[in-house]
Amino acid sequence: CISMNKSSFSVSEEIWALKMPGLGAYRLKRLPGVSALAIKVQRELDVRNVVEMGTTAFGSPEWTLLLLRAGINPEALPKEVQLEMEHGGGHAVRHVLHHGYDNLSYKAVLSRWLPKGISVPTGYEVVGRLAHFNLRDEHWPFRRVIGEVFLDKNPTIKTVVAKVGTLFGRFRTFEMEVIAGVDNTSVSLKENGLRLEFDFSKVYWNSRLSDERASLAAEFARGDALVDLCAGVGALALLCARLGFPVIANDLNPAAAYAARQNALLNDLDLKVLQVDAQELLQKMLKCYTLPTDSQDMSGCTDIISALPGSEIHRVHLVMNLPEEAMKMLCEVLSSAGLQPRTANATETMRMIFRCHCYAFDYSEAEVFVNLETALGFVPEGTAVRAVRAVAPSKLMYCVEFDFQARTSGLHCIAGKGR
Repeated sequence: CISMNKSSFSVSEEIWALKMPGLGAYRLKRLPGVSALAIKVQRELDVRNVVEMGTTAFGSPEWTLLLLRAGINPEALPKEVQLEMEHGGGHAVRHVLHHGYDNLSYKAVLSRWLPKGISVPTGYEVVGRLAHFNLRDEHWPFRRVIGEVFLDKNPTIKTVVAKVGTLFGRFRTFEMEVIAGVDNTSVSLKENGLRLEFDFSKVYWNSRLSDERASLAAEFARGDALVDLCAGVGALALLCARLGFPVIANDLNPAAAYAARQNALLNDLDLKVLQVDAQELLQKMLKCYTLPTDSQDMSGCTDIISALPGSEIHRVHLVMNLPEEAMKMLCEVLSSAGLQPRTANATETMRMIFRCHCYAFDYSEAEVFVNLETALGFVPEGTAVRAVRAVAPSKLMYCVEFDFQARTSGLHCIAGKGR
């Protein structure tokens, strides 16, 4: 097992210092040319060039020391400085400067300790009191030391985990190893004013999408509702519910659906949470809004219609944040439901407007449009594609957005802003 000898970072150095009563060293430091004679301030090493000693009854320093650079002799100081020191009741002393592991930052420790040619890992995400690292193969033999150093330098963190492999399975989770701290992956955090709790090892979570969730919720207007088809622990769903919009949150992962329900209770919000296949839920919803209201088949739509009553809601935002598969899944459902690229006849009864927010990974906006056309057979008029965040040097996460109507005659695209 690879370990670190923390004492190997300890260094002691004897230098000259100017000792002044009270805050006198700070006054000396402000004299012309004196800063250049003092040791260099190194914040990452917690090295300061003025040291405070003792405390008076009033809470102020009893003495202060101005630390001089190695090789600087007090007798060689400018006369103005020497006179100021004498008049202020100060004198020159020898001072031993100690610094070591405790003075060094996470990056400084590992840059000195890791073998030459191996970079300090900086790709991590903080989730509550847990830190999640994406370590390279070269870092893996040193993972436990990396975790311990990170814990030492970040006292609010209690657990450090490292991803083992990549996202897999229907729930987009990944295996992880606790490399330092408490073996507990349950987290509690606040995002956009909401309190969220979940087991990080059992659900998909990305803190970097916090701004995206807030931006999306800000698009909602009176008469809007949200159906989050891959809702995870409910961050977006709860944000929209807090704003007063009707919401259905769905996730096939039982751990995510459970967390969404618990988070609704934590935030005292009303949230309808489902745990079904996203495509099946979307198919059912579209069918419910294209059936005549007097159809016998409408009996199976009670749960959806009651959650999203057409008399109060005019537009439903369909969010599918499953970037590896979302576009394929969405387009399969829309194609099988007969989505038409043309706008419907105005005489046909309109039941609901839907606005899709479908997330995808790709290498350019142009390629997103090509993949959309391949999957759906056409690009809906008014389709907009916007970059959300970079996920690799040349790969981005995009959000594809377009509108369509559900009428008694079927599904029809709506012209709007966009391409």
